[in-house]
Amino acid sequence: MADNKDLPEIVAEILIELQKMNGKMNKLDSIDSRLERVEKHFEQVDSRLERVEGQQAKNNAAVGEIRFSVVKLAEQLEVVQKFDERIKALESVVFRKGA
Repeated sequence: MADNKDLPEIVAEILIELQKMNGKMNKLDSIDSRLERVEKHFEQVDSRLERVEGQQAKNNAAVGEIRFSVVKLAEQLEVVQKFDERIKALESVVFRKGA
């Protein structure tokens, strides 16, 4: 009969331990859900980073084309300047003789 008196105490201790374990499981579930949200956020960040890297590659290519265009424009300006100098030289000869 003494064992029967201890039985409610043992059952009560087991219930207390189960409640503690339940609380720990709830905390683990909460941590798990937070971890899932963090993983989703990192996936979104990774996706955005990939898009930014792709755009950066396109921008780099465009900048290269612009640099090439500026060099070509500078070359054409040199040609125009040389034509201008030649035209001025011709005008000075033509207008001096005509005057």
